[in-house]
Amino acid sequence: MSPWIHRLLLWHRMVGLAVAAILIVLAITGVLLNHSADLKLHQRWITHPVILDWYQIPDDFNPPVSFQVGENWVSQIDDHIYFNEMFLFSSDATLVGALTYEDGWLYVLNNQLHLYNAAVQLIEHIDLTSEFSESIDRIGINSEKQLILRVAQTNWIADPELIGWQPYIATDIGWARPGLFPNQIRSRLFQLHRQRQLSFEHFILQLHNAQIFGSIGKWLLDLLALSVVLLATSGPYIWWRAIRKNRS
Repeated sequence: MSPWIHRLLLWHRMVGLAVAAILIVLAITGVLLNHSADLKLHQRWITHPVILDWYQIPDDFNPPVSFQVGENWVSQIDDHIYFNEMFLFSSDATLVGALTYEDGWLYVLNNQLHLYNAAVQLIEHIDLTSEFSESIDRIGINSEKQLILRVAQTNWIADPELIGWQPYIATDIGWARPGLFPNQIRSRLFQLHRQRQLSFEHFILQLHNAQIFGSIGKWLLDLLALSVVLLATSGPYIWWRAIRKNRS
């Protein structure tokens, strides 16, 4: 075997192994993405700090909007709503207020009222858009523990079913006011929020299309494609040389 054929064969093997490994990754990520909805990858989160650092996801965020509910806290960081350190759901709406109500508690996002029991189970979600054309400014409780909303400088009192609303002129209202929760809860909540920024679906998609490597990702895919072409052309040549040598 001539030296250059020997070098070509070694190159073919090494590049072939590298390409095979990459193709295995592409195959696995492709299958996962194909079944992303079934696996609920958009609801599963990457929590490893090394990967989060690679994506430059910060560990500090804008001060949350927080309201104390008994001994608990309802907070909004970016578009995430939390009860203490428990994630509730995402919303682009602004957290207006939260307070204890009857045997549970409630909070309001713009014109959406969410009522929970003491076990943090959603009892009812009430859309108040049809009742109020403008956003709710504040929420509070009067001396008789009835819910009060302020909309466009007017106070409204709710019926027991939270369905009907009437103007309310009394001043015995305890308004929900933002507060600052303890630093210990704040640090844990920021850590939890950081761990909800990168879904498995997004990570696998970027691994599949090489965007995880930034701007050089597309060049890596080009290199992979070129390597496949070279393997496909050099392989038959090596095979032909081997057949020719055996016949001679």
